[in-house]
Amino acid sequence: MADEYEPNAMDREFDSFFHKVSCFVVTGFPYEDRCAFVLNASNCIAGTNFVPYMKIMSCDLGCKNKFQELAFISLLLLFCVELLIFLGVVINQYYSPALKMLSRLCHLNEHLAGITFLAIGNSTPDMFSNLSAINDETPVVANTLSLALFVTIFTGGLLCYMTPFKMNKHATVRDILFFILGVSLLEYVVADTKVRLTECILMFLVYFIYLAVNFADVYLMRAALRSISRTIGKLRRLPKTPELDAELAKLRKKYNYYAEDENFEIIHKPGDQFFSSQDIGKSRFTFVTRKTGVRRYTVDIDGNRNVFHNSRVPKNHRLCREFIEAINPIDSYSWGRASLLTRIYYLAKMPITVICVLYIPLVDYELDKHGWTKLLNCMHIFLNPAITLIVGQAFIFRDKTTLWYKKILVTYHYGLYSCLITVPLAILVFFHSSTNVPPKYHWLFTIMNLSGSMCLIFETSSEVTVILGVVGNILDIPTDFMGVTVTTIASGMNDLVANVAMALQGYEKMAYAACIGSPFFKVMLSQAVMFTAIHVQGIVEKKNKYGNYGDNTYIFLILGLCLTLLWGSVLNFEARRSVGIFSMALYVIFLIFVIFIQLGFIHSYSNDPFILDTFDIDRKENI
Repeated sequence: MADEYEPNAMDREFDSFFHKVSCFVVTGFPYEDRCAFVLNASNCIAGTNFVPYMKIMSCDLGCKNKFQELAFISLLLLFCVELLIFLGVVINQYYSPALKMLSRLCHLNEHLAGITFLAIGNSTPDMFSNLSAINDETPVVANTLSLALFVTIFTGGLLCYMTPFKMNKHATVRDILFFILGVSLLEYVVADTKVRLTECILMFLVYFIYLAVNFADVYLMRAALRSISRTIGKLRRLPKTPELDAELAKLRKKYNYYAEDENFEIIHKPGDQFFSSQDIGKSRFTFVTRKTGVRRYTVDIDGNRNVFHNSRVPKNHRLCREFIEAINPIDSYSWGRASLLTRIYYLAKMPITVICVLYIPLVDYELDKHGWTKLLNCMHIFLNPAITLIVGQAFIFRDKTTLWYKKILVTYHYGLYSCLITVPLAILVFFHSSTNVPPKYHWLFTIMNLSGSMCLIFETSSEVTVILGVVGNILDIPTDFMGVTVTTIASGMNDLVANVAMALQGYEKMAYAACIGSPFFKVMLSQAVMFTAIHVQGIVEKKNKYGNYGDNTYIFLILGLCLTLLWGSVLNFEARRSVGIFSMALYVIFLIFVIFIQLGFIHSYSNDPFILDTFDIDRKENI
């Protein structure tokens, strides 16, 4: 009887081949064999966010030549444009009003709201993305630094160009110095072969000390305002003298300087906007500069709330009409006056508007009745939690070999369980509330607003990143090059859109604070969480955390932060259009450096890899 065959290491390697191989290897296969590979490779499913693009290209559409691949790429890029419109609608119409309302309720000032709610809200999705990629071979640290460079230098420069403003001197200097400390600490930590747990704790401490210093600064500033106010009151009761008048003028000037950053006020949006649907097709895509020092008009919150209040009107007056008006995606009057391009934009935005209206409750102090629509908001009470639970469970707890929408058949009962609580609550709110004035507990809808907005922002920006990754791999662009260029810009789109939206609405200080606070969160807290997870799970760390472009990114980021301190000091922290152009040009120079490195025209700052003889054991051990 012949001896039974015993599988060797190579056989075992082939058995696990489809579980380990990257899906993008398929681009090297003949076109007729690609579908079979995609259907068997686990990564083609695990690397999918919403849509399995490689499966659609190889199996459903069955691309057979390069021209069809390029046509498929064109469709993906058009879908990216639709997703960017989606991102802009969610942030501008839902996310921004909720952040403003939350900042006012928590008694924060603009700067503190920028480095907390806006920065953390923009950065949390990237932290979860880094956690999901701890087993990948991508240089996460290099990608994080490039993302920080894009948000701080390019997005910050864009804010200065579009809405020049007077910066908060002390807070900006403090934040930039903390940021330089954080970047330098990260560079020191990852320089070792293995990141120790004590170093992760140190990174956590630096970030929380940064937050504590900012909160203490606001507390001390308000205490100083109260002290100055009491001093002015005492001096006013004294006999008038030239010396007393000079002292009072000095104290009033100091009080006014502090009072600018004391509280967060809901203000009317400035009349000039960078992008308006009415301007589409009229060749008016221009940057409109709003002068510094423009008077800010505070919104009459109670007046907007009670604008239609009438105790003699029935509770359900215009109930169905308001509901139909709220879910109508296109205003007939605007459609009649619109140009061809504007109507194309309206059609592209129509499905987005319907999804957002049915899923996210609107709470906006600048709108009549604060955006309250009785029937629609009562529906939100059970629709929003149910959809979030069903889709969230399908995404988070799905098997990596199963598409998310197939998991919904298993997770839908979580949404039904939530309806046992939310449907009776919605019925109670319906019978208690009125159509002509929002209830006093309307602010609680902000919780659903923020959770729904952040889910949509996270999924939309992640989908754009996945699409651009697919495009880059189809075009055979190196992954590390994509990571510090195209993927970085795609990942930073939520920061860019959110910060620009807040700046155009008159909150420039909040937006610029987020341009520093958000990347600082990514550099310190996100990386600390990732390294802690690696340490706890016992995962072998990647030897090259910086990749081929990490050192260049680190140097450009430190250079950009130092230059920001320089021009801020020279210009007395007046953010002008010229410094906006300067900052954006610096980021363009970084991209030119990266492109030249990729083309081989110049060498990166990274070390060249060692090529050793197989039997050169002594040198291997020394390295």
